Amino acid sequence: MPVSTENSVSGPYTPNGVTTDFAFDFKATSADEVVALDQDGAVISNALYSVTLDDDEGGTLSFSVAPVLADYSAIFVAGNPALTQPSDFDNAGPSFNPAALTRALDRAAARDLKQQREIDRGLRVPFGEAGLSLPPVADRKGKYWLFDPVTGAASLDTPSNFAAPAAAEADRASEKADVSESARDAAIAYINPYADQAAGEAASSEGEPFSFLDGDNQVALAVRTAGGSELLTTYFGAAKVGLFGGGTVKDALPFVVPTGTTATEVQAAIDTGTDVFLGTSTYTIATPLTMNAGQRIFGNGATLQAAGAINEILLAANNAIIEGITFDCANTQPGSGVPINSDGAGAGVRIRDVTGCTLRKCKFTKYRRGISITSSVAGTACSDHLIENCEADAGYTWSAARSSNTQLGAYVGSEASATIPDIADYGDSEPECEDVRNIRFIGWKATEGQYGLALHRCSNTSVVGGDFRQMSRAISIQHQSRGITISGNVIADVDSTGVHMSQGASQVSVVGNRIKATMANDNVGIQAYYGCKDISIADNLIDSRFDAWAGGASGETRTPGSGIRLGQQVENVSVRGNKIRGFAVGVSLKSTIYETTITSGDANYHNAGIRNITISGNTIIGDYFTTATGYKGVFPQNGSYGIRVQLSGSWEDTVQGAWNVSGIVISENECDGVGYSYVMETATMSGGATPPVYLNFGVRLENNQAANDLSNVVRSTITTPLSVVYQGNSWRDEQSFTPTLVGTSTAGTQTYSAQVGRWVARGGRVLVQGRIVLTAKDAGVAGQAVIKGLPASVKSGTNENRAGSVALWGGVTLSGGYTALNVFAEPGTDQLRLVQCGSGSGAAYPSFANVSATAQIDFSCEYEPA
Repeated sequence: MPVSTENSVSGPYTPNGVTTDFAFDFKATSADEVVALDQDGAVISNALYSVTLDDDEGGTLSFSVAPVLADYSAIFVAGNPALTQPSDFDNAGPSFNPAALTRALDRAAARDLKQQREIDRGLRVPFGEAGLSLPPVADRKGKYWLFDPVTGAASLDTPSNFAAPAAAEADRASEKADVSESARDAAIAYINPYADQAAGEAASSEGEPFSFLDGDNQVALAVRTAGGSELLTTYFGAAKVGLFGGGTVKDALPFVVPTGTTATEVQAAIDTGTDVFLGTSTYTIATPLTMNAGQRIFGNGATLQAAGAINEILLAANNAIIEGITFDCANTQPGSGVPINSDGAGAGVRIRDVTGCTLRKCKFTKYRRGISITSSVAGTACSDHLIENCEADAGYTWSAARSSNTQLGAYVGSEASATIPDIADYGDSEPECEDVRNIRFIGWKATEGQYGLALHRCSNTSVVGGDFRQMSRAISIQHQSRGITISGNVIADVDSTGVHMSQGASQVSVVGNRIKATMANDNVGIQAYYGCKDISIADNLIDSRFDAWAGGASGETRTPGSGIRLGQQVENVSVRGNKIRGFAVGVSLKSTIYETTITSGDANYHNAGIRNITISGNTIIGDYFTTATGYKGVFPQNGSYGIRVQLSGSWEDTVQGAWNVSGIVISENECDGVGYSYVMETATMSGGATPPVYLNFGVRLENNQAANDLSNVVRSTITTPLSVVYQGNSWRDEQSFTPTLVGTSTAGTQTYSAQVGRWVARGGRVLVQGRIVLTAKDAGVAGQAVIKGLPASVKSGTNENRAGSVALWGGVTLSGGYTALNVFAEPGTDQLRLVQCGSGSGAAYPSFANVSATAQIDFSCEYEPA
C-alpha cells in the first residue's frame, strides 16, 4: 500500500487514568515498529502496552492499565522502524512477491520519516554556510559557545568574560523599561555637578550614569557603554540632560539645573517647563517661586532659604511633584514672648486651588506654616494631595506659650470664610470642607511649635504613621472638618492636647495611636468639644508619663488633666478599647468645658450638654503623680477619677439650646488606682454660681470592673430627677483590711490573737466584715470602744450612720438593761461605733472599761463611702 502521510508521530495525549487506547495515523509495517514516548521523548516500556495495526495506515496503541498524569504529563505514539533491511528477493521465477516488496518500500519510507523527525530538531546553519564543529569534550568543559562579533565564527569563551557585558545590557534594558522613574532616580543618585569630563570625550567604564559640564556650563548626564561612547549633548540642547549610549539616544529624561543660586536663576530653570534638579546647593529666595503644571522639582539635599518677608518660598501647580528639598522659611524668634516674627516666608510650600500634588522627603523649618494646603474661594477645589515622609521642625525651642507661637507644621483647610463662633451656625460652612479634600499625610513628622498639623475645614483627610513631639497640640481638627482618620501615630510631650477636635468636627476616627509624656497641668490626651459628632476613639495607648516628670516651678505639684475629655454639645461618640494611665481623670464627660471661665457673652454659653456617648472596654489606671522635688505619691482620693460625668453651668437651659446629659452608656471598663472609679456629679460653678436646675441626667453603668487600692468606687451627687442605672457591675474582688479596737479618748495599743478584715465595694456601697480577738489590752486605753481602720471613710452628713451587726461576741460587759451588742458606721470617720441595745432602753456606747482583755467581736456593716 502507498504511504500517504508525512507524519510519523501522533499526540500529545494527556493521560487521565481512564483512557487505555491511543490512535495513530501514520504507516507502520509491523506492530513492533510502533512505540509510546513520554513527555521527554523517552520510550515507554512495551511491556505496558500492545499495538494493533489497521489494514491500510494507522492503528491503536493500547495500555493494559490506563496511564495516569502522575506518571506522564504527555504521551506520544511514534513510528520506530528498524534501520536494517530484512527483505530478500530471488532474481527469477515465481518467488517474486509484490506484497513483500511493498512492505520493504513502506519500511524504508517510515525509516526516512523517523530520520527527518530527528533532523528537524537539530541545530542548522543557513543555506550556503559551512557546518559547525565542536572542540573535544575536555576543551569545552565550563565554557560558553561564543560567536565572533565580526566574522560570526564559533569559538569558546569563559563565563567571566561573558557576565560583565550581559549584566551591563540587562541594566540598560531595565533603565529603558522604566523611563519615568527608575532611570531618573538612578541619574539623581550618581549626578555630580562638578565633574570635569568634557563633551566629546570617550566614556571609560560600563553602564553607570555620570555627569559633565556642557559648553553652556550646564550639567548634562550620560550613561557609559562597553567600548566607550561619545557624549552627544546635541540631542538635548543647552541645560538639558538625558541617558544615551552607543551613539544613539536611549532615554530622553530631560531636567534643568539652575545656572546660579538666586531666585531669578531658579525661576528661569522652572520657566523652561522641564523638571528641575537642585543638587546639594543652598538657594536664596527673595521672591516666591512658581511651578508649572505637571512639573517636578527635586533635590539631593538642596535648601531653598527665604531672603526676607515673602508669602511663600514655592507655589505649587496642578500635579506638581516636590522631592528631597529643605525649605528654610527664615522667620526669627523674638527675644521674649510670642508669636514668631513674620520676617521670613509665610509658608515653605503653598498648595492653593490646585489638585494632585505630591511632596516627598521634604523638610520645613523656621516657618509660620511649613505647608499650606488651602482653597481660597468657595467652590474651588484643592484636593488629592500626598504628603509622604516629610518633616516639620519649628527650628526653635519654646519653653512656654507654645499655644500662641503661631507655628503650624502644616495647615489644611478652606480659607473662603471666617471662623464661625456659634455651634448653631456650623452647618453653614460645611460645604466648604468639600473644597479641600482627599489629603494624605503618611509618615509626617513634626517637632515644636503650636500645632504639628492643623486640619481646619477640610474633608476625607488621613494622617497615618506620623511622629509629633514637643508642641501645644499635635493634631488639631476644627471648623467643621469631617471624614478624618488619625491612625498609627506617636504623639509625645504636648503642652495642651495630643488630638484636639472642636468647632463641629465630625466623622473622625482616632484609632491605634500612642500618646505619651504630656508636659503641662490640665493637659489632655484626646479631646472633643463645641459641636463635634460621630467620632470613634479606639485602641489608643494614652499615658501622661507624669511619674517621670521633673520640671515645674518651685514646689509645684503636677496635675495631669484627662486622658480623654468630651463636652459642650458633643454627640454620637464611641470610646472603646483604650488604655489610659496617669491622668487625674481617665475619661471626662462634661456638659461644658470651661465652666469656670465661660461668660454669658460667649456665643456658646447656652450650647451645653452631651448625649449618645458609649464608653466601653477601656482600662484606666491612676498610678502616681510627681512633685517638683521628685517625690512620688498616689493621686489624692478627691482629685482622681476613672470615668467622670459632670453636669455644669447654671446656664443649663434646654429652652435656649442646652441638651443636659443623656444617652451615656458606661460598660465593661476597668479602673484601678484612682480615688473614685465612676462619678456622676455637678461641677463647681464660676464665681460661686448656683448649680443648674437640670431636666435630664441619663447614665447607665453596665458590667464594669473596679480594683481601687485607694478608696471609693462610685460617687454620685446628682439628685432628683435622677436617671443613673447600675447593672451587672463588679467593682473588685474581696480585699483585706486590718481592724483595730481602740478607745475614743486614748486609743491604746491592744494585743490580738485574731485581727482580720475583708471588704468589697459595689453599687456605691462598701461592705466590711471582720473579727477581733484580744489577748491583752493597753492599761491606758480610755473612752468609748470603737473599731477603726475601715478601707474607706464614711460619707458625712445627717442620717448617714449606717447600721451593722455583731454576729458573735464575748468578753464585753453590757450596762444594766442592755442585752445586745451592735455596730454602726459613724459619718465622717473611718470607724464603726460599738452600741449596746436593750428593751425599753435608749442606745448607748459601751465604755472600753467594760471590754475585757480576752474580748471577741465578729462584725459586719454596709455603708456609703465619702
